[in-house]
Amino acid sequence: KASVKDSAKYCWTPSCEDITYSTPHLVTITVQDQSCNTIIETYQVYVKPRPFVAAPALRCIDILGSKYIKLQWDTISLDTNFMQYNIYREKLSSGPKSFTLVKTFKDHKINTWTDSTAFNAQDTSYLYYIVSENTCLAEGFSSDTFRSVIVTATSASLGGVIFNWNAIGYR
Repeated sequence: KASVKDSAKYCWTPSCEDITYSTPHLVTITVQDQSCNTIIETYQVYVKPRPFVAAPALRCIDILGSKYIKLQWDTISLDTNFMQYNIYREKLSSGPKSFTLVKTFKDHKINTWTDSTAFNAQDTSYLYYIVSENTCLAEGFSSDTFRSVIVTATSASLGGVIFNWNAIGYR
């Protein structure tokens, strides 16, 4: 009696919820022929997370008035894993220091945004950074953090002007 080959296909398209970091999914395949021969194989399947999406390069922040700060950045190339940009802000003050999410954009081509809630922008320094989020809701690495620079001018003798500004460092 000639041997007969048979085949089958197992197809599984994992979703974000199926990502495994330490415990694998177990897939057990049972093959049985008409002669009562049975083979059982169990495989461990690890589902890798989707890659992080690069952050755009933040290029400029510009104080436009008492409550407006405009941000500009380089756009990123189209990435099928891209879901959105997240913009974070921190107001430098004597209170607790923490960044909060202030804006999201779903369009990777957007490269500018004006923050209209930066109260006392001409007197208060704000910090910003941008991060890209992938389709599994995972944020990648952030852009550099930019800080608004507050410049004051004071008249000096002989018609001169003295400029003072806040420290550029992070804190």
